[in-house]
Amino acid sequence: SSKRLYGVREYLESLLWNIQMYVDGYCPDYHYVYPFRYAPDARRIVEWLEDQDLDPFPEPVAPISEEPALSPLEACLSMMPKSGAKYLPVSLRKLIESSSSPLYKMFNDDREKF
Repeated sequence: SSKRLYGVREYLESLLWNIQMYVDGYCPDYHYVYPFRYAPDARRIVEWLEDQDLDPFPEPVAPISEEPALSPLEACLSMMPKSGAKYLPVSLRKLIESSSSPLYKMFNDDREKF
């Protein structure tokens, strides 16, 4: 398979995103997602660093966005498995259970495709 399983640069950026969130006390990008399924192992990180031109050393930057955070209900819906639909307000439950909903396919598709 030619699909990449991890990205070293992206992983290091995601670490910066996480550190900035905890150190500075705010989320730099509410919509940031590490785009790979796995993190690289330490050997791959070292190999990547050895391949980089580090003169001058690049200033690391965490992903930043001006997009507002999701509302609490939107955040809940974005993380809710289909089995948890019974805990949602009826108006949101319909988004998961109604076949006419634009979100229906996302919650009722084969999850193993990820």
